[in-house]
Amino acid sequence: MLHHHPGIRRMKFALRVLAGAVALTTVATASEAATSASINSQFRSAVAKILNSVRSGNDYLGGLSNAEFKAFVSCAQGVMDSAPLARKQYVLAAPNATVQRQRFDEVSLDNRAALKQRITRECAT
Repeated sequence: MLHHHPGIRRMKFALRVLAGAVALTTVATASEAATSASINSQFRSAVAKILNSVRSGNDYLGGLSNAEFKAFVSCAQGVMDSAPLARKQYVLAAPNATVQRQRFDEVSLDNRAALKQRITRECAT
C-alpha cells in the first residue's frame, strides 16, 4: 500500500518528468550534433568547389597535378575544419558562388598569419 502514498506518487511523477527532460536533452544534443556534422560536410564541399573554381587563375594551384591538387584540397579542408561553426554557416549562407568565395576569403583570413603558416607548412609540400 506504500505506492499509493501521495509522496510516492509525486516522486514517481517527478521521476517521469525528469526522464522526459533527459530524453529531450538527449534528442536536442543529438540533433545539434547532426546539424553540426551536416554543416561541416557542406563546408568541406564548399571549400573544394571554391578551390576548384580558382585553380586555373592561380599560378600555384594551376601548376599542381590532379593528384597534388586533390591532396592540397584535402589538406585545406582539414585546416579549415577548425573554423568556428558560425563562420562556416556564414559562408554557406551566401546567396551565390561569388559571395560565397568572398565570405570564404574573409573566414580564411580571420586568423591570417596562423592559417597561412599552417597551410604552407601542411599543404604546400
